[in-house]
Amino acid sequence: MTGLRYFVLTVLAAATAACDASRPSVATPASPRPSPTPVTAPAPPQKHVTLGDVGLDPTALDRTADPCQDFYQYACGGWLAKNEIPADRTRVGRNIEIVERNQNALRSILESASSQTDDLALQAIGTFYGTCVDEAARDAAGTKGIDPLVQKVRAVRDLPSLVAAVAELHRHGIFSIFVIGSEQDAKDATRVIARLDQGGLGLPDRDDYLNDDARSKEIRTHYLDHVGRMMQLAGKKPADAKKAADDVMA
Repeated sequence: MTGLRYFVLTVLAAATAACDASRPSVATPASPRPSPTPVTAPAPPQKHVTLGDVGLDPTALDRTADPCQDFYQYACGGWLAKNEIPADRTRVGRNIEIVERNQNALRSILESASSQTDDLALQAIGTFYGTCVDEAARDAAGTKGIDPLVQKVRAVRDLPSLVAAVAELHRHGIFSIFVIGSEQDAKDATRVIARLDQGGLGLPDRDDYLNDDARSKEIRTHYLDHVGRMMQLAGKKPADAKKAADDVMA
């Protein structure tokens, strides 16, 4: 019986194995692969940029001021503490320094231009400049150079004669009533367009005419004296010159 039992178990085991082998194989699902870790480019090294590196003067700041309360003092207080407006000026600044440096360079070029015999154009420019700065000759000539323009202005009686006078003044670079010039178009930098602006102010700013502080009043007094002297030099009698200066101020 033992031998028969062993034989039966062996047959059953073989049959079971045969059945398993005849079944279609089922693929075991593969485990999902982990996503590759993205490779990040190394960050560029940070460079410390100072105000001096971008052309600004760090000493111009007043770091004791709160920029949220008084930004002007914060941005300019250091410069203001070290610089004083000269008595013969109404303003001073880096832009003015640049303009003066450029004017000095131009003056040097013009003063040497008249001796440039190998360049007739440059020589003519130098001669013209020398004529302009010859104060003795200008004083001797008086107002002869502008007499035709003065007569044109004095002839104004109505709108047509006013238009004619303004046009003649503009033709000579005297921008009365309005100023016209050329500048880059603010909406299209590839174009240069005409620019119109108000004219007619002899003092630098409208506030010089309207402010009631002592300095503004002093400026107006000196300005009236100056305009009156110019009117006398143009041939007016003292009383008429004073009235004309008052008209200009008004």
